[in-house]
Amino acid sequence: EGQFKEILDWLIGQHVEFDLGDETLLDEHARVTDGTLQVGELSYTTVLIPPMFNIEARTLELLNEFQAAGGRVITLGEAPTFVDGGPRQTGLASAGDADAARRLVCESVERRPGARRGRT
Repeated sequence: EGQFKEILDWLIGQHVEFDLGDETLLDEHARVTDGTLQVGELSYTTVLIPPMFNIEARTLELLNEFQAAGGRVITLGEAPTFVDGGPRQTGLASAGDADAARRLVCESVERRPGARRGRT
């Protein structure tokens, strides 16, 4: 959890807009469209996965579809090792330590169309 909070604090400090969601929200409202993750009226090019042991199969399918369409999934901490409560490889790779994750997030922010970086 520390790495996730550290990344959120860093995003806030960089004035990067972001939203938090959960697996229920994704299941009910998300779809992949034109290489983005569409959640309601909003679209995302990058998804951060907090440290977690278990991921729902539907969420994993959605994230795999998103990655295949060109989206970026950054897993903070250890990648989930359980799917729907049972041990299974997810194919999600850990971003590594907080600095490595921050670099990946920074790359994602800079590659967004019309992206503006905050002060560093």
